[in-house]
Formats: sequence, C-alpha cells, structure tokens
Amino acid sequence: MPALMQFDRVALPAPRDAARGEGIYRDLVQALPVDAAAVITTHRAFFLWLCESSSYLVRLLRHHPEVIIGLATRPPEEILADQMSTLLALKATERSQFERDLRRAKGAVALLTALADLTGHWPVMQVTRALSEFADATVAATIRFLLAEAHRRGKLCEMVEDASSGIIVLAMGKHGAYELNYSSDIDLIFFYEPNVLPLADGVEQSKFYIDLARDMRGLLQNPTADGYVFRVDLRLRPDPGSTPVALPVPAALIYYEGHGQNWERAAFIKARAIAGDIAAGEAFLAELGPFIWRRNLDFAAIEDVHSMKRQIHAVKGHAQIATAGHNIKLGRGGIREIEFFVQTQQLIAGGREKSLRQRPTLDVLAELARKGWISAATAAGLHESYCYLRRLEHRLQMRNDEQTHALPRDPQTMAQFANFAGYETVADLSDELTRHLTYVAREYGNLFETGENLSAHSGNLVFTGADDDPDTLTTLENMGFQRSADMSAIIRGWHTGRVRAMRSARAREMLTRLKPHLLTALARNGRADENLLRFDKFLSGLPAGVQLFSLFQANPNMLDLVIDIIGTAPRMAEWLSHNANLLDIVLDDTSLDALQDAARIAEDLRLVLVDCPDDDIIQALDRIRLFVHERQFALGVRLLSEPLDALACGRGFAALADAAVEQALNWAKRDVARLHGQIQDGSMAILAMGKFGSQEMTITSDLDIIVICDAPDFLATSDGAKPLDAETWFARTTRRFLSGLTAPTAQGSLYEVDTRLRPSGNSGPLVSKLSGFAHYQQHEAWTWEHMALTRGRLIAGDEDLCRQIEAIIETTLTSARQAEKSKTDIADMRARLLEQRKPQSPWDIKHGRGGLFEIEFIAQTLLLLSAQTTPQVLSPHTDQALKKLHAAAVLSDADFNLLSEAWHSFSVLRQVLSLCVGPNHTDALPLSTENLILRATNQPDVTRLASYIKDTRQAVAACLDRILVPAV
Repeated sequence: MPALMQFDRVALPAPRDAARGEGIYRDLVQALPVDAAAVITTHRAFFLWLCESSSYLVRLLRHHPEVIIGLATRPPEEILADQMSTLLALKATERSQFERDLRRAKGAVALLTALADLTGHWPVMQVTRALSEFADATVAATIRFLLAEAHRRGKLCEMVEDASSGIIVLAMGKHGAYELNYSSDIDLIFFYEPNVLPLADGVEQSKFYIDLARDMRGLLQNPTADGYVFRVDLRLRPDPGSTPVALPVPAALIYYEGHGQNWERAAFIKARAIAGDIAAGEAFLAELGPFIWRRNLDFAAIEDVHSMKRQIHAVKGHAQIATAGHNIKLGRGGIREIEFFVQTQQLIAGGREKSLRQRPTLDVLAELARKGWISAATAAGLHESYCYLRRLEHRLQMRNDEQTHALPRDPQTMAQFANFAGYETVADLSDELTRHLTYVAREYGNLFETGENLSAHSGNLVFTGADDDPDTLTTLENMGFQRSADMSAIIRGWHTGRVRAMRSARAREMLTRLKPHLLTALARNGRADENLLRFDKFLSGLPAGVQLFSLFQANPNMLDLVIDIIGTAPRMAEWLSHNANLLDIVLDDTSLDALQDAARIAEDLRLVLVDCPDDDIIQALDRIRLFVHERQFALGVRLLSEPLDALACGRGFAALADAAVEQALNWAKRDVARLHGQIQDGSMAILAMGKFGSQEMTITSDLDIIVICDAPDFLATSDGAKPLDAETWFARTTRRFLSGLTAPTAQGSLYEVDTRLRPSGNSGPLVSKLSGFAHYQQHEAWTWEHMALTRGRLIAGDEDLCRQIEAIIETTLTSARQAEKSKTDIADMRARLLEQRKPQSPWDIKHGRGGLFEIEFIAQTLLLLSAQTTPQVLSPHTDQALKKLHAAAVLSDADFNLLSEAWHSFSVLRQVLSLCVGPNHTDALPLSTENLILRATNQPDVTRLASYIKDTRQAVAACLDRILVPAV
C-alpha cells in the first residue's frame, strides 16, 4: 500500500534569506484554511524552505489547500488517481466552465507532483510519468468536450465517442516517452481518418478538423484568470510552414514515405497515441513502422542524425564547462546529449532488435547494455546523470513555472537556486553538476569522435525540427545575415522537401554536410540574405540535387564557383539550375583561345553531329543547343573570373553563333531535301548583321541575319518525291532554319533571331534573292541600311554565292554618295533613336547620347563618307574600323583615342552587365557584381565609374555632333 508523504525526511540546506522566508510563510499560514495551515505548521522547516525558494509553489498552496489537507491522510498516488478520474468524467457544456475545471486540475496536479518531487517521495521518472499521464488525460478530455460541442452545435449529425472518431492525437518527444518536465510544453500531432465522422451537410471536412485542432490548442494553452493547462506545440507535423494543423492520414503517410527526414524518424521513436481514436493512432504508428525502423543498417541516414548534433558548435576542453548560465538541456553534457546517444543507437539497431523499440530513455539505456551495444558501466553512468539533470531541470522550472533550462547567471540568483536544489553553496552545486556534464560530454564525444564538425566556427548551424535554434540565429547574424529568422526558415524548408531537388533523403543528408561551407560562401561577398535568396531560387530550379551535391563534395571549389555565379550572374544561375551538366565543361578547363577559335569551334560542333542520323533533325538541333549552351556557359565563367577578357569572350560568343548557324542551315537544307529533293544549282547564304556581324556579341545577344538565295531558274522545281518550285523550296528551308534556331526544346532555345534588316524589312520576303538584294542595296536602301551593311559578314552558305554578296556589299559601300544628304539622313536617324530608345537605367550604356550605339554611329558614318576614296577602311568590326579610319587620317588622334577607349570600356561594361543583370536593372547592384564591373573597367569605386561614364558620354556625343554639324 502506498505510503504517506514524509516532509520531515528531506535534508534541507541552511536558509539564505530567513527573514524573507518567514514573512512569506506567515502570510501563507494566515491565508490557508485551518486544516491546511495545520499541515504547513507541522512541517514548518520544509515549508519555510519552499516559501523562500518558489513563488509559484506558494501561489499553488494558496489556491489548492485541499491538496495539502489530503496529503495529511492519503498517499499522493491516490490523490493523483482521483484527479485523473474527475478530469476524464468532466461533463461541462460551457467552454468557460470546462476551461476553469481543466486549469483547477492542472494547479492541483502541479502542486502534488512538485511536493512528491521535492520530498523525494517519487523518484524523478515517476514525477515525469505522472505529469505525462495527466497531460494525456487533459488532451483526451478536451477532444471529448469538442466532439460533444460539435454535436450540440449541429456540426455532427450524431454523437460520436472519441474512441471511434478517427481522430488521432499523437504525443511526441518527452510527452510520448512519459518524460514531461515540470513546466513542459506538449508536442502534439493531429491527424484524422477521412470520412469517419458523420458531418452535417455543408460542413467542410478539412476545415472542421483544422478548427477542432485549433480549439484543442486554445482550450489547453490560452491564459485565463485560472492560468493555463499546457502550452501546445503543433509544429512537429509534416512541413509545418505549409501544411494545416490537422492532416488526413493518407497525406501524412505519403509525406513520411517520400519526404520524411531522419530527425523525424528520431522524433517518432517516442510517438504515442494519447487521445481520440487510440486504436486508429496505434494502427497509424504501426503503418509508419518501416519509416521509423529500417531493417538494414543505414549509415548514411545515421550520419544525418549524427549531424543534427555536430551542427551544434562545441568548444574543446571538457573540464572547462561553466555552470553559471549553462543550459542543462541543450548545452554540452546536457539532457539532449543523453537522448541523442540513445536515439542514434535505436535508429541503428532498432530495425532488427525489436526490444530497442521503446520510448523511455532509461529503459532503452538498460536494453542497450543488456544487448551489448554499450557497457553496463556506461548505462549506469548515463542513467545516474540523466536522473540528476532531470531533477535539477525540475527545480529550475518550479521556481516560477517557466519553461527554462538555463542556470542563472546572476551570482545572487544562482545562490538562491543552489539552495533550492539542496546545496549549501554554489560551489557544491557546481562541483556535482560539472562532474555529470563532463561525464556525459565525454561519453557522447566518444560516440561521435569520428564525425566532422558541421557547425560554423562562430556557433551552431542547426536547421532540423520545427523551431529556430536561438544559437543558430545568432551564428547567422554573426556571419552577416540580416534577417536570420527568415533565412533559417528557408533552409528548414529545404529539409522538408518543398524544393524538388531536396525530395530525396540522400540530397538532404548531403546538403547538411555542405551547409557550413555553403553559408560561409554565401556570406563571404556581402549581402548574404540576397545571396541566400538567389541560391534558394537556384535550388528551386534544379530537377534533382544529388548529382550536383556530389560534385560539390568532391570538388569544394566548384561550390564556390556556383555561389559566385549565383551572386554575380543570376542569368547563368538560371541556366545552371536547369542543366547542372553545364559544370562539366568548366571542369575541362578549356582555354580562352580555344573558346574563341572559330575554326576549332566549328570542327568540334561538326564532330558532335557526325553520328547523328541524317533523318533526325530534332536530335541534331538538340545537340547543337547543348553544345552552344555549354560553351556559352564556359565563356560566361571565364568572364566572371577574368573580366578583362570581355572582348575576347564577345568574339567567342560570335564564333559559337557562326558554327550553330552554319550547322542549323545545313540540317534545315538536308531535312527539306529528304522529302522534296534539291534545287539544281540552287544556293543559300547567311549574312550576319549588327553585333553578330561585328563579332561583338554578348551572352544574351540576338542574331541579326539576312538570308539570301540564288538559282538559275526560280520556276524550276526540286528533284524529290514531292517537288517544290525554287522560291517555295528556299522559303520552306529558311523557315525550318529559323525555327531550328528559335524553337524551345528540352535543351532550351538557341537564339532570338531578328530578320528585319532584310530588304524592305518585315514587308519583304523572308529570304532575299541575290538579284533583289543587289538591286535594293544599290537603288532603294536608306542611308541607315547602308550604315548597317558596314557590319555585314558572310558566315554560312555556298562559296560562290558568298563571293557575289561580298562584291555587292563592297560596291554598295564604295559607291559615290552625297555627303551632306548622308549626314542629314544620319542626323535624322539619330534624333529618332534618341527619342525612341531612351536609356532605361544608369547601366544602359548602349542607348542615349554618347552611348555605345553612338560610337558605332560615328564609325559607320565615317565609313560611308570615306569608303569611296579609301575603301581600305571598311571593316565589320568597330574597333578595327576605328583603327583604319585613324590610319587613313579620317579620325584625328584625339578623336581616335577618345572613341577607342570609350568603345573598349563601354563594350566591356556591356559584356559584364549582360552576363549579370541586364541593361534595365534599376536596383542596387549586388556587391559581387559591383566588384566585377570595377575590375573590368579599372575604376576604384562605383561613384568614379558613374562619373567616368557621364564624362565619356558627353565627349562621344560632342564628337558625333561635330561630324554631323554641316548637316544640322
């Protein structure tokens, strides 16, 4: 038979503030009923000590004298049983009364368990079990009340017992293991079996259960005049940031089977059905068994669980654990380390050793020793330390009913706590506590001694679970992240599998290992939050993560490169997120000479296509796209690392386009000929214009082209099975060619193509006949069209046709022209462009007065005006044209120096900006982009660069004004 509680057997330390304790004690005795006061005065020493130590327990004594009176004649076990029976039999119909009954019961049980703990009547694990069973009863009573209320309000067609409701409430963590601490929150997950409850017409099922779960939480945790029952945490459910508080069972099973994380496996070790339909809850846990308990040893999974602890920063030196301010739950050598020690062993062996599938920590420790996984001495030592730390944890929380685990830092408060913990001095407490913390830290360290450190040098990097780790937020702030909580939420979201690339367990485990390096790299170049958001966008675009993360693990420098790309060149990052294989060509370390060597590029692409079936143009075009994207990416990476090579990269982009256009034309001709045959002696050529013609392309340039054809007789038909007349044949081939360049496929699209520079623009035929091209250029073309022709360059087609086109261009450009009329036309064209194409941002250095376009205008104007007398000045390349104009004395030394430097600086700037943000970017540039631009332009800071651009624009505009002065 249970014994009565013995208050006088407690060994009490000497009081620290006897006068204060006496005053509180005297007021308490006067406030209590006679019977309760008699018990207090009979055990005066104990209650004097309690009054000095805990204001919360004094308040409970005032409000629940019946507990003290009962303890005089009955053992605490009987009183607790009565409280539980009363609670489960509650019949209240009003919420206010139900809330009051719950809170009264909580106060009585809190007082009863505290006295049983402080007197040593119950060992600490019996205290935790009593608290846990009481929590079970409160949740069960609340579910019953809410079901009855739903029936009264007409939401249920008939009254349903909770045991057959399909409602599943799982207790997690300490609650599930019967290990609740004194002021603990309770971690619950709320599931439901669909279509079980008889809901009334018009009641939406998911909303009903969501409201029920929220009402349950509110009834338990909302503070009233009578206090609260338990703070309730529902965030251990699947992906709490994006899911409702109540989930249907099928959806939960799909989540855990496909996206469940290893920390959730560890959490479910202690899960227990406590309310609602217990049988349904136990069936759910049984079905979840294969997720929790893997039959085969899974060391990759165990590494991930181990990493949850290794992400916590630890300072070496076990003997130097300080007690003041120490967190006895989460700190080194604390309760959490014992729990992790046990849970990792369970995850390793529980799939085969069913005896290890237990919830209480101490039971599992004993079983681990019995099975030989740990020594009996280790089990006994951890058992002792666990009980000691849990008792100390309860004393911390009894003082003010606070969910705290940290010892006081203030010396006076620490001395008061040491007294409440049963010690004469703080030194006595520190000595014994340090012994336990050191022992636990050593045993835990032995378990993880081979693991790498997954924290940052400055602190924790823990992103598992539903809560932010406070130390991790501090670490992120120290690293340079401004919105640490938002950034932590994003990273935790990766681990829930919201991002497609993170849906495999392997990807999540690998990312855990990469995280310290990743976050350090993201924070390294400033604007850490912005960089992390960009990495999140990049990650969201990846179809899978394992391949890329494996590459990062094998080659950490590649992670740094990707971070640089993400922080500096978002356009390239988007490409990379859709095709991680682009990194392969970077690993090849192809030289810049090879990347701009037109002949080598053309030969490499020919070899890529050599085994492509003649009748498979789709495969050929996909191979061309992949080849071009890889080389463009490699050039982009080169530009990021060496911005001074920007002009060479521009030639490389053009050489790639040359090769792609040539092969796309060849395959288009081949595809049309397969069905329709060839045109006898027919020929086609591609004339590159604009930046394509001048070989000054950026990574985002369109292709300005003119398609020209010729045949002896355009009325003749092709020689295939389905013959076409020559004009139709050339038109169909041109459309297929252009479609091959522009149509998006699985490998993306190649280029945007602009054919408006053809004779008569959009009103003219898509493909120009040679004779029509010659006639138009010599008799109908506008002056601005001749200016554009100065940058014309033949890049593909039949040699004889190309020679004829070149002759037409030379004849056109060297023909006599009226200088004044040309200047008038050019001035008019300039004015229209200045009006129509105004700069959209300070970084649009192409448009506007004195921009890159006006430098090209100057070169083209002078070429047209001087080519008749000095044809050697003609060149499609702006820099070469400027040099030839200077050599022919058409440009003065001063103008040549100005224009050459301005063209070089603006071209480099345009290359870098095209790679990074685009000309219409109006926001502040990322710091990494700023640094890249400054390196490229050799400017000390952005202010100086802006001033240089402004001054140079003015000088270039003035130069063009002078050239056009006679016509103005």
